[in-house]
Amino acid sequence: MRSKSILVVAALSVFIVCPKAIAALAGEVVSWGVNSYGQCTVPQGTFVQVAGGGWHSVGLRPNGTIEAWGANYDGQCNVPTGNFTKIAAGREHNIAIKSDGTLVGWGESVHGRIDVPEGTFIDITCGREHSVGIKTDGTLAAWGWNAYGQCDIPEGTFKAVSAGGYFSVGIRTDGTLVAWGMNDDGQSDVPTGTFAAIAAGDWESHVVAIKSDGTLASWGNNDWGQCNVPDGAFSDVAANGQFSLGLRTDGTLAGWGYNDGECDVPEGTFYDIAAGGYHGLAIIPEPTTLLLFGLGGIFLRRRRKV
Repeated sequence: MRSKSILVVAALSVFIVCPKAIAALAGEVVSWGVNSYGQCTVPQGTFVQVAGGGWHSVGLRPNGTIEAWGANYDGQCNVPTGNFTKIAAGREHNIAIKSDGTLVGWGESVHGRIDVPEGTFIDITCGREHSVGIKTDGTLAAWGWNAYGQCDIPEGTFKAVSAGGYFSVGIRTDGTLVAWGMNDDGQSDVPTGTFAAIAAGDWESHVVAIKSDGTLASWGNNDWGQCNVPDGAFSDVAANGQFSLGLRTDGTLAGWGYNDGECDVPEGTFYDIAAGGYHGLAIIPEPTTLLLFGLGGIFLRRRRKV
């Protein structure tokens, strides 16, 4: 069925497209790679965020509810009720931020990985058997297994954090990196410079990061080429298993590293990505509403089926 575009103009003016307007929209999820537990069998409907676990997937609906699919042998798909703002998936557990900023965890509970701390949070990440969160004041909290110091958080304030196998990596508010925990493959030997986003892998520990200029850097285990980053500018990255995914600034995907189908990325444009153990997920932006902000008015563009 074809679609017809209608442009409603509040006032004539010079205008620019606001990328945030696109990113705020929900969309259907596409998934690819190994599907042995149904982790790529996405439920119908739209989502605003996705997260990939070891052999399961989690999605956040536009109404704030959570849905999960795939392996459920540890209860990782028995989602809590309520309204949430952010989700994160580990190998066999999940953590979510409630609408009031507090946390809830479910799934495998060994080593206290779902024993969430009190307080309010703005970001969350799950590693193999530990989790890390950014509090509303920018400081970190970590819980779960700490055999390698992966929960011994550094002082200071952070704008991003990612938990890997038995290590964690954070971006300080000044854009520099710090890592802590296991370092058997150099995954905690962070590069210098300033960065905008990071993603830490699990199985064969590695990290991929977006520099302040949009290009990529990667370090750690590279047995499967998961650190051989492609050229170009990127807006988001994801890492898990032995592979990495990147979302280019034009919305297209790139995948590299071990490939049992997880690096065979779909064509098209996307705005959110996640990497599971051996599968990938991405959200297709719905072309229903696009806000255009300009001098003297707001432009609303709608797409209508005819």
